[in-house]
Amino acid sequence: MKVDITYPTPPKKSRVLEIIFEVIKWLFIASVIIAPITNIFIGKQIWSLLVVWPIYVIWTSIVNRDSVEYNRISQSSKLLIHICILLIIVNFVFSFNWGGFVIPLVYLSMLITINVFFLTNITKQRQNIMPLMWLIAISILAFSSSMIGWPKLNWPMVVLGCVSFVILFVCIIILKNDLLVEFKKKFHVN
Repeated sequence: MKVDITYPTPPKKSRVLEIIFEVIKWLFIASVIIAPITNIFIGKQIWSLLVVWPIYVIWTSIVNRDSVEYNRISQSSKLLIHICILLIIVNFVFSFNWGGFVIPLVYLSMLITINVFFLTNITKQRQNIMPLMWLIAISILAFSSSMIGWPKLNWPMVVLGCVSFVILFVCIIILKNDLLVEFKKKFHVN
């Protein structure tokens, strides 16, 4: 039996790029260590979270990119989650009260964008449906939890929940049995 390797071969990097990435890595590590220490000595708000999280986002998005799940839907989903976490951190650190209003709107706009990526090229993006399904599940869970009181139910959360249900039904109608096949691929037990 012949086994085909389906993972992409990593691209060969030049020695100069390796040195640049090594320097960037140590600068990032130094920043991640120095920011919390400085924050401890200065005190007050936990602003070092606002330094550490974007460094992590830059590291995972630009410096150390994914090799396998590197497609528009997966990368956009990852970016959406990173942006929402950063907005939660900003809302938490500075004690703003706009998080419950702004975060669902940002999430909704990215969810619609990712759905457009999916619907514009269904035949090719069919295998990349799982990140979209996870985002829909997260938004339905957020909508359900706001229905019982946390976070506060407002119109952006209602719109997010309704649009998520619509996108889910559209995916079910378009994909039909292929959606079940993709779920079986992702959650097989053999």
